This record gives sequence, C-alpha cells and structure tokens, in this order.
Amino acid sequence: MVEYTFYKPPEKTSTWVSFKKFVYNRETGQVLGRTAASWGKIGTFYLIFYSVLASMFGIMLWIFYHTLDPRMPRWILAESLIGKSPGLGFRPMPNDSDTKSTLIWYRGKDSSTFDLWTQSLDEFLDVYRRPGLTPGRGQNIYNCDYDRPPGRGQVCDVDVKNWYPCTSEHKFNYHQSGPCVFIKLNKI
Repeated sequence: MVEYTFYKPPEKTSTWVSFKKFVYNRETGQVLGRTAASWGKIGTFYLIFYSVLASMFGIMLWIFYHTLDPRMPRWILAESLIGKSPGLGFRPMPNDSDTKSTLIWYRGKDSSTFDLWTQSLDEFLDVYRRPGLTPGRGQNIYNCDYDRPPGRGQVCDVDVKNWYPCTSEHKFNYHQSGPCVFIKLNKI
C-alpha cells in the first residue's frame, strides 16, 4: 500500500524563535526568507532595472536640455501659457500681516506710517544699487540706451539715482503725499 504525505502544520514555536528562524534558517540556509542564490538573482535584477531607469532618465534630460534655447522661450505671446497678457506686479508690497489688502495706506506728514513702504522699496532696489548682488556678480552689466542695446549675455545698467523724486534720499516722495510705486512686467 502506498502511503501519502499530506500537509502538516508547522510546529508551534514562540515569536522570538520564529523571528530568529526568519532572520537565519539553519536547515535551509535562508536569510530573511531567501537563499543566497535568490538574493543574488533579485539583487542583479534590481541593479539592472534601476541602471536602465537612471540611464533613460539621463538620456531624456540630456535631450530636453539640448532642445531649449537659453536666451528665448520656445513659446511666446499667444502660444505661451499666459498668452498676450503679461504678468503684472508692483512694489512696495504690503507686509505679511496685512494680506487682505493691496492698498498702500499712510499719512503724508507722519513718517512712521510710510517707513514700512520706503524700506520695502529700498530692499527691492538694493540689487540695482549694488551690482555684486545681480546674477553673474555684475560682470555682464553694460551701459546702454535705446541707440545702443546690450549684446548677447549682457544686461543694461540701471541707475536708480536718476529717478528723481523716486529715490531713497527723497523718501520715494511719500512725505510729499505723491508716493512712487514701481510696476513690474513679465513679458514672455
């Protein structure tokens, strides 16, 4: 007569003994439930998989950067996301405690009410006063005007001292109740 072997439940052991057996099983030579050959196969698979994935990412990034023009966006005006409407910003901006309003509130004869606005404008124009703060540390700044446009990779020097009465020395004309507000346009 042929005797059949059926499933028999694993022997009851404590949690600690089961955990130690899972970490290293002396009977089968398994570490964390896998043999050395199994760990080698899965390690090789993931090494190849992530190498191919990183290579594909690198190639796509290389292709992407070689299709960009560093001086001009690909889509401009109606073709761009913002269309023909440029982004518009203004300075001075209200402080973070007053985000409900974009109004500039002050009393012309009381300097404590407009000090916040003039300090904000000073911080905004600080980059133009000190060329070392601009990108390239001021190496690409060029004296130009409408007849002499800047060359490739150069930007025009902006002399903020010529903007009378909108200068720091004249408190941006806030004390005369004629405040200066700077408009920023993002044209793409």
